[in-house]
Amino acid sequence: MGITGLYKILSACQEEEHLNEYRGKTVAVDMPCWIHRGAIADAQNICMGRDSKAIDKFVSKRLNQLENAGIKPICVFDGQKLPAKKLTNQKRRESRANAIKMAKECLSNGDPKAYNYFCQGITISPAINQGVRDLCLKRGLRCIVAPYEADSQLGFLSRNNIVDAVLTEDSDLFIFEATTLLTKLDDNGYCKSIKRSKIGKVPELEPFQASEQLFWLRCACIMQGCDYYPTGLKGVGIKTALKLLKNARDSGGRTLQDIMNKKLAYIPAKKFSKWEEEDIRMILKAEECFRHQLIFNTKTKNIEPLENYPDDKTGSDFAHCGNLEDHSNLETIDAHVKMDGPVKKEPVQNKMDGHLKKEPVRNKLDLSVNKEGVTSSDKI
Repeated sequence: MGITGLYKILSACQEEEHLNEYRGKTVAVDMPCWIHRGAIADAQNICMGRDSKAIDKFVSKRLNQLENAGIKPICVFDGQKLPAKKLTNQKRRESRANAIKMAKECLSNGDPKAYNYFCQGITISPAINQGVRDLCLKRGLRCIVAPYEADSQLGFLSRNNIVDAVLTEDSDLFIFEATTLLTKLDDNGYCKSIKRSKIGKVPELEPFQASEQLFWLRCACIMQGCDYYPTGLKGVGIKTALKLLKNARDSGGRTLQDIMNKKLAYIPAKKFSKWEEEDIRMILKAEECFRHQLIFNTKTKNIEPLENYPDDKTGSDFAHCGNLEDHSNLETIDAHVKMDGPVKKEPVQNKMDGHLKKEPVRNKLDLSVNKEGVTSSDKI
């Protein structure tokens, strides 16, 4: 759903570009965005469980654009439901069910609002996802199904220089440290690029050191409310959060956990008096989802956290970020990521030097697809 206000905050580091500028480059595609965009064109039939070609048509059109621009796509799909979003997903299911109920009522009354309600009620089934994946594989394209959410997988591919850009409609990917986002793609190939290298142009981030700007922006987004805890902290938007974080940092606060746990020392009492302890606990868990959600490491063929766990923690401390037991069976893993090599069952346990430590940059990987639709990694 995205982080409210983030796209506007990032307007200072946006530029208009054309797909042709990425000719010969590798671009990861946020497939859930394309699937949903395609579904909107035929929302009623999809919500009613009828056959529809709208999604395939939209995805094919976009893939043709990439092909014509000489771009090498890697198609990234959602995998299992993230444990941390269990309550959020339940609320969304209820909301979608209510929207379809309203749509049917409007339809029977001849009310044109039915279409808007059908759009709100769209549910993307596993069969739809599989159908789009098959479409991509038949075109000889590279596909990765994330262990959980595509967002963290796309973040991994970008921050490790496996791809040159990420094509998405979700500004959240910036918080996952994607280096270049391509958004708002139109039918003529024009799009908006958001580049991490230009983050210094964001006025609200000028008070922070350049090496810390993205970290504090992520903290601010989490405090306001994000997909992993939409409620956030009462009375806090991104700009207010950045001001609070600036004062806290100047007073010695170095991590979101430290600031929240010692809020009396860092935050004005009139502000945090509105915050519930449960809200604070949940935003800290949300931060962990951005950092430690399980991904598929395309180089090591290992399912592991996006960022390594702290020295004194194990995967059991971060079950809300993904449970390794969900992937303990090779057949289960193969259902998520098609490849021709063995998969390790345990995440890598490397040390972290601090909250601002970046993961080591890995060599670019060509995941070619054979006629069976299995990705290979012979060039590692």
